[in-house]
Amino acid sequence: MQHSLTRTLGYLSVILLLLSISHLLPAQSPYKETTDSMLLRLNEAADRLLYINPDSSIQYSVKARERADQIGDQPALTRALIFLGKAYYIKGSYEQSLKYTTSGLALAERTGDKPNLASACNGIGLIYLGHDQYDLALQEFRKAVDLAGSDGDSSHISAYLFNAGICFDQTGEFAKALTYLNRAMVSDKGRHVSLMALNRLGETWLHMKQFDTAVRYYRQLLSDPRAANDSWEKTFAYAGLAQVSYARGQFDSAAAQAHASLNFAQQIHAKWDAERAAKILADSYAALHQYQKAHECMVVDKLYNDSLYSDSREQVVNFLKLQQREKENQQLKDLSGADQRTIKLRTVLLIGACLLAALLIGLALMFYRNYKITHKLSRQLETSNQLKDQMFSVISHDLRSPMAAMQQMLELMKARNLPEEEKNKLYDLFYRQVILNNNMLNNLLQWVTTQLTGPGIVPKKEEVDPSQIIDEVLSVYTYLAGQKKISMTNEVTTGVTIHGDKEQLKIIFQNIIGNAVKFTHPGGTIRLFHTLSDDTVTLHVKDNGVGIPAPKLATLFEQSGPSLSTYGTAREKGTGIGLYLVRQFVEHNDGKIYIHSAENMGTETCVSFACAGLKES
Repeated sequence: MQHSLTRTLGYLSVILLLLSISHLLPAQSPYKETTDSMLLRLNEAADRLLYINPDSSIQYSVKARERADQIGDQPALTRALIFLGKAYYIKGSYEQSLKYTTSGLALAERTGDKPNLASACNGIGLIYLGHDQYDLALQEFRKAVDLAGSDGDSSHISAYLFNAGICFDQTGEFAKALTYLNRAMVSDKGRHVSLMALNRLGETWLHMKQFDTAVRYYRQLLSDPRAANDSWEKTFAYAGLAQVSYARGQFDSAAAQAHASLNFAQQIHAKWDAERAAKILADSYAALHQYQKAHECMVVDKLYNDSLYSDSREQVVNFLKLQQREKENQQLKDLSGADQRTIKLRTVLLIGACLLAALLIGLALMFYRNYKITHKLSRQLETSNQLKDQMFSVISHDLRSPMAAMQQMLELMKARNLPEEEKNKLYDLFYRQVILNNNMLNNLLQWVTTQLTGPGIVPKKEEVDPSQIIDEVLSVYTYLAGQKKISMTNEVTTGVTIHGDKEQLKIIFQNIIGNAVKFTHPGGTIRLFHTLSDDTVTLHVKDNGVGIPAPKLATLFEQSGPSLSTYGTAREKGTGIGLYLVRQFVEHNDGKIYIHSAENMGTETCVSFACAGLKES
């Protein structure tokens, strides 16, 4: 495949030489038809710089197009467009080349401008030739020959004979190639085509491995005064000489000649010849065991190769074929009535097939969209059901213990004839319990609402004294702990503050302390204290209760629901949602929670938050 690409690049470099034909010939050159002096100077400058500095040539051609459009000179405008196509082809900008060439072709067809129409056909033929479409290329060249002959433009026929010779050379029909190239040289009568023919004849003899003859033609071109300032011809000739020297094993000569070819190619930004020369130069250096230089040349070769074979070239070919099809469709309008009806019928059938395909695609998209909507609604319904179950479980768990405490206080007040002082204490405790329950219920309802409408509660963080929060929560469980004769002590220092949502922190410690009371044996102890580490405050709730079995401890925060619930030491029953809620609230407050426990050895729950400050108590 690499050999095929290299061979194609070599052909492309020769093809570019042909682009100058329609504008370098002095006789009957299209732009000479204008009488505008400024336009003449712009066109002559563009011609002169085409192979010396293509970028400058493009700038002059753009100005020539603007001038021709300004003065309403249609032939000059057509010529400027076609010339821009040639200049961009030399630079390797295929899309731009095709854009301007086809625009010039369309304008020449509308105005009946045969010289420019022949030049445009020749340019499109060269594009086909550069992409190995030899039959299509020959068709375009024949059109150019016919147009030039009908217009009496014999000076350009030599160029089209030359192009046909290249087609035959590339298909391996060397005898035909030599015939057409020699005819082109004779008919050109010493103009630029005859100079190009020397290069191409040398290349054809090189393909035939007749090296002496090939060298003679290359040397004849280099000694021709017309080639003195023609970098384009010289880069091609030196590349041909380098190939001959390499084939003969004369690697020093091959390297020197390839280096000269590369220099000339780079002067005029000719990617095709630069790639060809870099490849020969790399091979020559490798044969001379100068591997560092060979590697450098291979890198240059790869850069040019990648540039030449970019995706844009394939897009250009596709666009060219599309333009050709559109032109053929236009020509079909001149067919007979029967053919017209056939075309119309085919068009109707094609449109009908397209409409049917569009309808089927539309139905498929509609069914797919409905499926996605149904699937989404199904998932939303499933999520809503899970949230509903979770809501009831949360409310049931977090209200059960406080309500049980209130119920026991009421039963105590009803069953016994208590002294007034004792009743007042119970009333005060009962009132605080109701306030705490109300706050907790509001917070839980807020949590359930946000679960249905958003990603959970957004914590309202502030500086909070955890000692005060723990005191409030302990007051809720004082009565229940007293019933089990459990000792609860708060050793958290007042003045140690953390960042967090006060209400969410209450629910966190209400669940942790509630579980400690629930699973601590009568007469046991619950100790609350804190530790400091760097910028973190860790709050500990430690009991000497029943502990947690290892299997359950491993999944304690990963599950929720009644299946996780366990009876307490006084047969208390929960829903198994408490720690699930605790984990969510701890994470919302950028905290961490972990539990140390062993069966029958008690449990220590640790919750860490960012430290807000330390104040003297």
